[in-house]
Amino acid sequence: MNKIGITAGLLCALASFATQAAEKPRWTEERMWGPPPRDIADCRFASVGAGSRFIVAGVMDGDTLSNLQFGDPKEASTIVRVEVEAGSDPLTVFLHSESPVIWDFGGAVERIESAFIARRKGTREVASRGLPEGVAKFPDLDRCPTVIQPPWANVNNVQLYFGRAPDLIAFENKPKMLKLPTGEFATQERPDAATYAEREIYMYHPGGFRVLDAKSVVSALPVLEPETYPQEAGLFELVKTEAIREPERGEIDRLVEDFLRRHPSKSNDVSPHIHSVNYLIIREIMLPPAMYGGHLKRFLVLPGVPEPRGNVGHGCVIFIDGRATKNGGACLAGLLRSPPKRPRRSPLPAFPDAPELHRTASDEAAELLGRGYCASWSIRCRRR
Repeated sequence: MNKIGITAGLLCALASFATQAAEKPRWTEERMWGPPPRDIADCRFASVGAGSRFIVAGVMDGDTLSNLQFGDPKEASTIVRVEVEAGSDPLTVFLHSESPVIWDFGGAVERIESAFIARRKGTREVASRGLPEGVAKFPDLDRCPTVIQPPWANVNNVQLYFGRAPDLIAFENKPKMLKLPTGEFATQERPDAATYAEREIYMYHPGGFRVLDAKSVVSALPVLEPETYPQEAGLFELVKTEAIREPERGEIDRLVEDFLRRHPSKSNDVSPHIHSVNYLIIREIMLPPAMYGGHLKRFLVLPGVPEPRGNVGHGCVIFIDGRATKNGGACLAGLLRSPPKRPRRSPLPAFPDAPELHRTASDEAAELLGRGYCASWSIRCRRR
């Protein structure tokens, strides 16, 4: 009798637990990673016939900074020149980049039957220039497996997308030019520079800066022309027009002394990071876009000068006259110390039945591999 009662009690407890577990929110792929990936059959966008020479090329970005943006006003684009040699056989190319790139075609462009241009994120902040109308195509690869990914020659889904293997796969980090049909890349050494602003441009963009007519490029997204040129080209522009300048030796100390003379009660609030500013803002400006990561800069606004417009990126704007510091997130500089930030709450609750993140990604990658193609996040992904 006792055994029967214990067994019945356990069954009731299990049933109750199962009911409660079913009612709890669960960690699904969609919850953790966003919408589920699209099936490869829905992602295929072209087939390449046997009569066309098929070339696949990938870059991180180009070596020349552009004045144009595509859809996103917070990003900058670069340029890769594509030189097509004369010949009789038609060419089909798939061009892939990690960041927004303008593929600028020249030479025997009539040989290009189709040019498929994509970005690794699946978004379409890319463009072409110099091709006949209708030749450039920008497939929608949002939530699709990547066509190619590092290491480019060894990991790819090209055949699954196009129905055949490429004749050539080539990759370069930051090239100046791509030659077709050989697939050879040309790079450029950093030239000498006379000023700090010029050195900054060539540090990240050995090919310098180039202004393109927005009407001369083709993109799937709106072509934007920012008020101030992006990144270091915008800094160079602002320096040239005397809107900003580098601080002189001892100038920051004099500004701080003058401020504390007028506000002695704030002497303990002055931050030592103020001496790390890169530029003084001396009149109203629009900040250059895409000042993220290594491109971040610290700006100090002189008294009486309006707050700069635009996005400071990962940098910061400091006000000498006691206004609050405007930080971009990665910059801790400021004349006045910022108040302590409240601790962040965990973005996701810890459910008892939640699987570990790495396990979920691995399981999904294994499942996708079993279906015959590579997941976009799978690092050790190879065709079977």
